[in-house]
Amino acid sequence: MRLSKNKDDKNSSTHEELEKKVDAMMDLHQPDAVPEKVNEPIKSVEPVDAVPPEIDIFAGTKTAPEVPGDLKKGLALSTHEKVIPLPSEGVSEAATEPEKTEEAELVTESTMKEKDPLDDPGIDKTVDEITREESDKVLAAEDAATATKAIGATKPSLKERVKSFFSGWWANKWTRWGTILTIIMLLVGSVAWPTSRYFILNSVGVRSSASIKIIDQSSGLPLKNVTVNLGLLKTKTNGDGLAAFHQIKLGSQELTIERVAFAPVHKQITIGWGSNPLPNVSLQAVGAQYVFRLTDYLSGKPIGEAEVVNGEASAFADKNGKVVLTLSNPENDTIKAKVTSKGYRSEVLNFNATTKTVFTVRMVPAQPVVYVSKQSGKYDVYKVDVDGKNKQLLLAGTGSERRDGMSVSVSPDGALAALVSSRGNKRDANKYLLDTLTLIDTKSGQSKVVDDAARIQLIDWSGNHLVYVATYAAPSAAYAQRQRLASYNTEENAQSLVAASDYFNGIASIDSSIYYVVAPSDPKIQPGFYKARIDGGGKQTILANKQIGTLVRTNATDLALETPDGWYIYTVGNNAAKKGNPPADLYANHQYVLAPGGNQSVSVDNRDGKGVLLLHKQKSEDKVIVTVSGLTMPLHWMNKNTILYRVQNNNETADYVVNIDGGEPKKISDVTATTGLLINY
Repeated sequence: MRLSKNKDDKNSSTHEELEKKVDAMMDLHQPDAVPEKVNEPIKSVEPVDAVPPEIDIFAGTKTAPEVPGDLKKGLALSTHEKVIPLPSEGVSEAATEPEKTEEAELVTESTMKEKDPLDDPGIDKTVDEITREESDKVLAAEDAATATKAIGATKPSLKERVKSFFSGWWANKWTRWGTILTIIMLLVGSVAWPTSRYFILNSVGVRSSASIKIIDQSSGLPLKNVTVNLGLLKTKTNGDGLAAFHQIKLGSQELTIERVAFAPVHKQITIGWGSNPLPNVSLQAVGAQYVFRLTDYLSGKPIGEAEVVNGEASAFADKNGKVVLTLSNPENDTIKAKVTSKGYRSEVLNFNATTKTVFTVRMVPAQPVVYVSKQSGKYDVYKVDVDGKNKQLLLAGTGSERRDGMSVSVSPDGALAALVSSRGNKRDANKYLLDTLTLIDTKSGQSKVVDDAARIQLIDWSGNHLVYVATYAAPSAAYAQRQRLASYNTEENAQSLVAASDYFNGIASIDSSIYYVVAPSDPKIQPGFYKARIDGGGKQTILANKQIGTLVRTNATDLALETPDGWYIYTVGNNAAKKGNPPADLYANHQYVLAPGGNQSVSVDNRDGKGVLLLHKQKSEDKVIVTVSGLTMPLHWMNKNTILYRVQNNNETADYVVNIDGGEPKKISDVTATTGLLINY
């Protein structure tokens, strides 16, 4: 600190110096004070044995200078009310600032100690209190700012915490690479060690599936109703001997296979990721075995699609019709077995448990033959099985039926028979008997009337739809609603109108579509050739405004149409007809009846005065099944290989059945000469 040399300004300079010192100490922006360098006094060299002179501490003592009045007044104030005195009036700023002269710099430390007016305990105490007060204020301000910042800060969100965590994790190379290496090791370990891999996959919910086929070791055929356990899951094999499992845990599982009369199988298998088709398992028979041979009733050919059942035990036929049924040691002397095959009547056998005989079973078509007979004097409807068994009266005649116009046609599945007759004894305004269309349940014999008209003709069965034409009484002049082409849905008991006209010159039903010719006499519809779906929708004009007099079905896919300007040929599936040559036989109108599955059909042709039953397959020549005088309609498939046909000649009117795979035809019964499905009229 430098003091002014001006003695008059001594008090004023001292006060200012004190104030500056305090301000400098409280200024947080000033660097720490560097202690002044003190020149060490030159030490005199004295003899080692010299005795130091005595020092009088009171010698040269001087009285401390008087404290200025303003300073005393400031010291008397409270430490919380700091007062900084202003410079005295008349004293310039230059006078208050110590002169930076060389003389002032030469003031020695001892001189300052002697003359420093601030070297006083009271002043030091006042300075300390001022310093403490200022420090408290600064600290309080800092604490307040920190508290305000803390109060204003909000709690970080989950996203921010996660982001902060991963930022810190990524910033630290040790944790980052350590984590990555750990994950790599876990992945490598899970691949290298199956147990670890399956444990990890199971833990995250991964599940698999598996399937297995169980066969009979003695026959090599699948076994039905075999109990299969895989881990905690349990199921039974189906008709193909297959057992399927889903939602299986991966890894090692215990497989258990059990079937009565067969040795059980226990295996430990590993279920991996995927479908896991397991190898076939053959079961060894340990019980009693019974052998059956199944053949067709008409052809004598083996039936390879059949099953023999006893309770839950069952066995399937091989391609030679052989069945091996394995049972546990029977408790009863008599065993009951049921033989079934699609399209054939089920047969029930009762035999002794000790027998070793091979059972030969002749399988009969399941559908009964439905026909009309006048044995009672009335036109009754009967049914009978192909082998003559289970003959039953389905619908008794009323006595009002006329033979002319009666027709019967059975649905493809044999469940319903459509009967057209005048049994309802209904008459029109002119007292003429009306035709009644009746549906008969061939199993229960229950019947239902569907429609009445002056005349009803059956066109076709297409699935569960019966197609027919009804002619109604009308004026002799042209009438747009005289004939109605309709279909009846037997499942929904609903009738649909396909088309209406004064007259139809031809109708054909092919592949669920109806083709019809509108006569030129219709007053509302242009004459021509049209097409519609079996339910009446999707109508389409093929030949518009053409007067077509004749429609002839020449083969399975072609229709010939006669017009005034020549013949047209239409191929099923096309959108238009093209001009062509007339058919070789204008009256050779063929009707093709589809077999179950639709891959083949039969029709009747007339050759050399005899009827010929022809089997038609796509891309192959027609095969002759039967040739006999008087062979005619109706035709009906009893199952996939058995056909019903009629023979009507001078000797008899009877229904016959034949198997397309061979064997002789078999006569069912003499019948009344009724019609069936018509292709034209």
